[in-house]
Amino acid sequence: MRIATLVIALLLILNPWRAQAQTFEVGAGLALSCYALEESPCDDKWGRTDAVHVAWWSTPSIVVEARVAHLDGPATRIVNIPERISASQNFYHSYLLRDERRTSLQVSVLYHFRAGHQVRPFVGGGAGSLWWRGEARCDASLIDCERVLPPNAPGVLHMREWAASFAGGVAVEAGRHTIVRAGLHSTSSFWAMAHRTDDGRDPERGTRGELPEYFFNVGYRW
Repeated sequence: MRIATLVIALLLILNPWRAQAQTFEVGAGLALSCYALEESPCDDKWGRTDAVHVAWWSTPSIVVEARVAHLDGPATRIVNIPERISASQNFYHSYLLRDERRTSLQVSVLYHFRAGHQVRPFVGGGAGSLWWRGEARCDASLIDCERVLPPNAPGVLHMREWAASFAGGVAVEAGRHTIVRAGLHSTSSFWAMAHRTDDGRDPERGTRGELPEYFFNVGYRW
C-alpha cells in the first residue's frame, strides 16, 4: 500500500487542476493462465484465474489500480526438467506437481490512450507480491524423478516473492458507468526475471514465480 500512496500523491501534485475528473472503479474478471512454449502463446495451460480490482481514475487517461488475482491450478501436472546430453539434444527428467495455487497482489498505473473515444488501448505496469503453493512428489512412472525434485521436496512447498506486473489491451466504454477491458496481464517475480537462463539447480522456480493471464474484466465507475 505504500507504493499506491506514493503514486497517488505524485498524481495529485502533477494534476491538481483535474481533480473534478477523478472517479473510482470496482470490478471483477476472469482469465486463462498459461505458459508460452516455443511459437505457441498459450501452450502449457495452468487453469482459470479469478480477479477483483479497485481503481482510482486521477484523470480521464490515468488509472491507479489495486488488483488481486487467484489461480487454482490443475489437480496434477507433470514438470519436465531438461538435462543437456549433447550440443543439440536434451533429456527430460520429470516430477509431479499437485494442488497448485498462485495468488498475486499488484498495484499498477494504467494509461488509456484516445481520451473521449469509446474504444481505447491501454498499457501499464506496477509491483506487488506473488504467492505460490504446491505439492511436489515422484510417481512410479517417472524415472529418476528424485534427481530433479525441488529443494525440501517431496512435500508441500511455499514461495512468496516480490513481483512486477505488466498489462496491455483494449478498454471499451460500455456505458456511462461501465468499462470492459481485455488483454494480457503478466506477473513475474524479480527472481524469475533475473534468472531467465537457469543454472539447472532449480529450473522450475522461475515458472512458479510467474502468472501470465489472458484476461477479461468488467468495472463499474462512479
